[in-house]
Amino acid sequence: MKSQLKKSKLLRIAIQVLFWTMVFLFPLHLYDVRIMDPQFYKREFINDLFLLALFYFNINYLIPRFFIHKKLLKYFLCVFAALLVVTSQHIVVEKIYNHKFLPRGMDVSSAKSLKSEVLLPPQPERIMRPTLRPRSWRHKDIREPLILGLPEFLFFMIIRKALTISIVLLLMGSFYKLSLVWFNSEREKERLQKDKLNAELKFLKSQVNPHFLFNSLNSLYVLAHKKSEKTEESVLKLSQIMRYMLYDTNVEFVPLSKEIEYLHNYIDLQKLRLPEFLEISFLVEGVTDSLRIEPMLLIPFIENAFKHGISYSESCKINILINIKGNQLILETENKVFQQKTANNQGGIGLVNVKERLNMLYNNKHELAILKDEIIFKVKLQLQLNKI
Repeated sequence: MKSQLKKSKLLRIAIQVLFWTMVFLFPLHLYDVRIMDPQFYKREFINDLFLLALFYFNINYLIPRFFIHKKLLKYFLCVFAALLVVTSQHIVVEKIYNHKFLPRGMDVSSAKSLKSEVLLPPQPERIMRPTLRPRSWRHKDIREPLILGLPEFLFFMIIRKALTISIVLLLMGSFYKLSLVWFNSEREKERLQKDKLNAELKFLKSQVNPHFLFNSLNSLYVLAHKKSEKTEESVLKLSQIMRYMLYDTNVEFVPLSKEIEYLHNYIDLQKLRLPEFLEISFLVEGVTDSLRIEPMLLIPFIENAFKHGISYSESCKINILINIKGNQLILETENKVFQQKTANNQGGIGLVNVKERLNMLYNNKHELAILKDEIIFKVKLQLQLNKI
């Protein structure tokens, strides 16, 4: 688990390093020129540092503190203030580090006539704006007012550039952070669900159904009173059931043969307390020795059949079939449905819980079909098991 978290963290760091490397190198490909002035690199480096600060300020402070807690007004006010700071910074840096460039493919040494013209700073209230086409290199005498010491067109171009890049980074950062929050939330939900199922399973393992135990002891008492030959065998079966539930299931998987033996013992003890006219058919087909299964995964279906399929006043039948083909287990149960006078929810984990366990432990490795009407209740479970 720790290894996976470490790998995930390293992957996120690597992605962010690659992303910011591309951001820092992007200005070199933005202009169709060959940069001649090192001041250009200083300017872009400072701009990128502020953009980097904006990005991480958004994902590490603004989103966790305001956006996630739905304090949207404060969030957008802070974003507006941050955009104002970054835009102002771009303007200040542009004034300090005014870049000088030549068209791509042109060299100052071979264009002496242009050298003095291109590198001359713009005159007050005037700017010489060259086109970016080498063959039509001309100067347009355009009088433009200055804003904060910068030509008007350049001033607004800087603002557009700063806002565009900043907003794009804010959107990308927000998408990244919210995706990460959602992913972590889903992973935490999955962990909590798994912990809940494990806790319920441990509770099931550690408890003995009082109702089942009482009936079993009562049946044993009747057998002992009659001095029946089945008394000793029945006591042994009850002992095996309790041992399996309390001690043998403290592992992730158990041999399938042990799980089926547990079902045999459970059904045999149920027969002791049930009327003789009740028909119970329990068949196991196939080889069970080489397979393993999550402990106590099948018992909820058997408990459900006995809970709702028994009547003391009319004939009833319960059919249970387990068929093993290769590494596939097929469990089928069928019983008549009788109205229960009182709900008996003691013990067990129920079909709802076992469905969650199947989805958690055998996701994409099981099929569960339940057919229920007013007369009959059928269950068919197909499981892909692992070999020992």
